[in-house]
Amino acid sequence: MTPVNKSAQFEWDFEREALLVGEANPPAALRFVDAVDAAIELRAQHPEIGPVWRYGNPKHPTRYLLVPGFHNYLIFYRYERGEVRLGRLMHGAQDLKDVLGD
Repeated sequence: MTPVNKSAQFEWDFEREALLVGEANPPAALRFVDAVDAAIELRAQHPEIGPVWRYGNPKHPTRYLLVPGFHNYLIFYRYERGEVRLGRLMHGAQDLKDVLGD
């Protein structure tokens, strides 16, 4: 299994989004956390199956995946040096291109 490294920004995003989901629907927050964990586990097993983010740097491709069951949320990551590096967890309604930049 491929090692997974969560950035501080990813951890902050994850906490914030789980709290926002929980404010609207507390039981959904538990499902959201489980779904994100499952997506991370899948990345560890298959690090290169996500599509490449088209606005990113082609020399260091950023990939993304939808959170299962919460398809408005995307996890952005890179697979480099034999490691999955989780960068961001974001709601798709945000201006992703502007926020992510390169």
